[in-house]
Amino acid sequence: MSSLSQTKTLGGVGSILTLLGIVPYAGTALVIVGWVLVLLAIRNISAAVRDRSIFNNAMIAAILAIIGAAVGGVVVGLNVFRLVNLSNIASATNTSISTSNMVGVIMGILAGLAIVWVLAVISSFFL
Repeated sequence: MSSLSQTKTLGGVGSILTLLGIVPYAGTALVIVGWVLVLLAIRNISAAVRDRSIFNNAMIAAILAIIGAAVGGVVVGLNVFRLVNLSNIASATNTSISTSNMVGVIMGILAGLAIVWVLAVISSFFL
């Protein structure tokens, strides 16, 4: 177990790395490394105060955030591909996209974003 000053540094570096998600090519890896460092810092703090629930709640928050991002990404991605496919079909047949198809795609994208939002709120509650 490291000292709390080392844990503070570990958590600080991890927090800074999580903000670097906008860096091209390496942003996702930096965010993942940052979250791992933050979780290690939380584990050290949990061990220092002898309260396992701190780390357990942080792990639940991380898992919910990962699930929310994955499910939301898949739902939004599938609806974007559906929109691209509809526009390709419409341009190939010289027709327009029906309103019901467009509403379905937009509602699918909004549903994916709602999934991300709900799981992010639940995740932040645990964090």
